[in-house]
Amino acid sequence: MITPIESIAIRLLCCLTLLFPALTAAGSCGQPATAITEIQGASDTSALVGQTVTIEGVLTQDSRQAGGFSGIYLQQADTPANSTRSSALFVYTRHKGGRSGQRLRITGKVKEHYGLTELVAVSALQVCGTQALPAPVDVSLPWTRTPESLENMRIRINGPLQITDSYQLARFGEISLAPEDPVVSTEFMTPGALALRHTAVSSLNTLVLDDGQARRNPASLNWLPAYKATQPGSATSSLVAGTQVHSLIGVLDYRYGAWRLQPD
Repeated sequence: MITPIESIAIRLLCCLTLLFPALTAAGSCGQPATAITEIQGASDTSALVGQTVTIEGVLTQDSRQAGGFSGIYLQQADTPANSTRSSALFVYTRHKGGRSGQRLRITGKVKEHYGLTELVAVSALQVCGTQALPAPVDVSLPWTRTPESLENMRIRINGPLQITDSYQLARFGEISLAPEDPVVSTEFMTPGALALRHTAVSSLNTLVLDDGQARRNPASLNWLPAYKATQPGSATSSLVAGTQVHSLIGVLDYRYGAWRLQPD
């Protein structure tokens, strides 16, 4: 028999549960969870879209700062080196828990957002302790494997790339990089299907070096300390087309229709 005091306590607990959803992930750290490679799958679109899953991984980059992408990048720590599936995921969340180098257990819903597989509607987040960041995967451009299999993973670019376009530097904090200066297809090809195919291949082998910001006219850049915006949309920088860039390490991201590197 429930006493009046117990009845009041139960009602109060129910109200608190509705007002303050739990941030503790389903199950405990180390218990079975959905592999991120299973969520990413072998194609551009996840087969688990719309499903609620619980994952575990290492927070490799945090983009919850003001002006960021409102989320974090989470990567499995035990991915086989020869895996053909991405082992990382972008988690769209405003929960404050976790920092780079910590293992997290998160529950949320799988979604495809403009070509990016991500976890949204996070209902639970648990910090499981510290863990070393997964080693970056060595890649080179032109791509020797589809970028989709590396989506949101830490990568290291082998060999130098050169700046092919810095037009968006002051406005969006980004520059375009490629193994060599791209040639406009119609400079040596007749306009048509073959020229369009050449343009598409050249575009695929271009990597955007991004600043991890969703805002326009950045006042500073995390990867270029010498950068200084003199006024909105204008900046002083020595970056020009043809400049070589070396030793890039970061997260391979896909946003605004282009593959991007969010550098460490």
